[in-house]
Amino acid sequence: MSVTTSLIKAAVVQAEPVWFDLPGTVTKTCDLIKDAASKGAKIIAFPELWLPGYPTWIWARPMDLEMVVKYTKNSLKIDSSEMQDIKSCAVDNNMVVCLGFSERSGDSLYVAQCIMNSNGKVVMTRRKLKPFHVERTIFGDGHGPSLDNVALTSVGRVGQLSCGEHFNPLINFNTFSQGEQIHCAAWPCVPAHSGGPEPFSMSDEAVAAISQVYSIQAQCYTLHSTMVISQPSIDMMGTKQAPVFNVPGGGNARIFAPDGRQLTSELQATEEGIVVADLDVNQVTMHKAILDTCGHNGRPELLWLGRDNRAKSATLSLQPLDFPPGKEHSEHLSHRAGYLSRLKPLLYVNTTRLQIAYYEDGSPDAQVVLLLHGWPYDIHSYTEVAPALVKQGYRVIVPYLRGNGPTTFLDTDTFRSGQQAALGYDIIELLDALNIKKAIFAGYDWGGRGACVAAALWPERCAGLVSVNSYLIQDLSKAWVPLDAKIEAGFWYFYYFLTPRGQAALAEHPKDIARVVWDKNSPEWNYTEEDLDRATETFVNPDYVSVVTHVYKHRLLYAPGDPDYSDIEKALLEQPVISVPTVTLDGLADGNFPPTNGSSSAKYFSGPRVHHQVPGAGHNLPQEKPSAFVNAVLEVTSLK
Repeated sequence: MSVTTSLIKAAVVQAEPVWFDLPGTVTKTCDLIKDAASKGAKIIAFPELWLPGYPTWIWARPMDLEMVVKYTKNSLKIDSSEMQDIKSCAVDNNMVVCLGFSERSGDSLYVAQCIMNSNGKVVMTRRKLKPFHVERTIFGDGHGPSLDNVALTSVGRVGQLSCGEHFNPLINFNTFSQGEQIHCAAWPCVPAHSGGPEPFSMSDEAVAAISQVYSIQAQCYTLHSTMVISQPSIDMMGTKQAPVFNVPGGGNARIFAPDGRQLTSELQATEEGIVVADLDVNQVTMHKAILDTCGHNGRPELLWLGRDNRAKSATLSLQPLDFPPGKEHSEHLSHRAGYLSRLKPLLYVNTTRLQIAYYEDGSPDAQVVLLLHGWPYDIHSYTEVAPALVKQGYRVIVPYLRGNGPTTFLDTDTFRSGQQAALGYDIIELLDALNIKKAIFAGYDWGGRGACVAAALWPERCAGLVSVNSYLIQDLSKAWVPLDAKIEAGFWYFYYFLTPRGQAALAEHPKDIARVVWDKNSPEWNYTEEDLDRATETFVNPDYVSVVTHVYKHRLLYAPGDPDYSDIEKALLEQPVISVPTVTLDGLADGNFPPTNGSSSAKYFSGPRVHHQVPGAGHNLPQEKPSAFVNAVLEVTSLK
């Protein structure tokens, strides 16, 4: 998957579903996708509850149970063959599909949305958090994961909200704080206001204004999709005497630019069709330079959004903990007060090369700690470490490294480098972008290497270093010097990724490769499938394969580095000494990196340095033994 950076043509649907006919509406959905593709579109947005149509009768007869049964039987299940048909159509037409539908889960219904990538993979599903007014007679509430409503696709970062959710400023802020570039605003039929007592807020003029303002506030494109209702459908659902949905029409499809201007001509309110426009995601960056609500125009130290995106079970068993407070016990992570299932919400900031996605928590005035992940892992190595450090009074920042997760390059021409100089300099640029003068650098694997580079070359920016496996700056003059055969065997992927076969495997089977590496690196870590699935999300990045393979190509001298980092690489060839206070850690259960007592690397540390061996810890030490990692940060703060 690659992100398109030239103009992207977008299509917005204004059409009538085949009411109460799921197969018929699926067929019409695919026909509209094909029509959009024939016009050159790469993304298409459908209205709210497109499948099997908005239940307009509830505004006339909220207790029409016969209609409810019919509607339920024609609602869409996430894992259904009908959903698979739409996925296949998305693949066949190379289309990102933003769908609105009535989700059937058992016999419960939800106002649902999903984003299908052009490869057919569903990259986001959500439920409307609170159905609007009489919608609550048949639809249930959304859940915490519905707050994670923006996803990276082949056309950029795309988000969705449904109808009246756009009236809620907190939901809006949550959405565009996730780095949205294209927003799909899904609405039902929105007729012109009659001048009568019905709310003007439900009129075509009002909802178009809401979507337009959303574009301005979020500095993103908005695809404003609406449904059409005909007179036969009004008669069928008996809404002629209802306060709304009582006249034919309701079409109002439009596309708005990041500055709010309308890019499309309007169809007639009763007309079915699609409107299309060219989008340039570079315009999003340009307008954010003027107004970035979640960036330089924000004041998070004064105003911030709290949210809980956890899924809740319908049942909860309360049991006493069977281990002493504070004792490390991975089987009981779900009971730990300081455990976060996900580090959310994410924030975004631009450096000279990257848009970096990161998690942040803690007081703005506190000592900053950068927590840096490795490969093939992600920021959730720190789900216990981050809240524990915040509790100790630190401000934590946990970024996705280049090529990982939602962190993306700003320019198609930028070298997709993974070399150690790039990893180190990214840290300095992140500090600059966030106006942070000095921070503690703490990491492992790729993150530890970047931390060592930044600490060695920019000690004035580093308040202390925590590094797993000690000194991690590579001596490229010894790139071809063999290691012990057992260690070399564990580094199989170094050489595999030099080949087209290895690169193809990384693109097609990233989770399988990660599992093998995890098992080898951490033989005593009882990670869960959920842990691996969560980390696998970070591999869905347009530059993941390029950056990962360049790490090892450059490390083994099979590929040049980015010329922009040549001066840094020259400095690293000297194996610079780290002068800042340092705590180094070795896991005694690291399956591929033999633990040491620290003496072999002592010559590389000229400042205060303490070394610890951590029993039971493998390579992903902060996730496997979080208390040891937290203690290392506390200890490095005290070193003089």
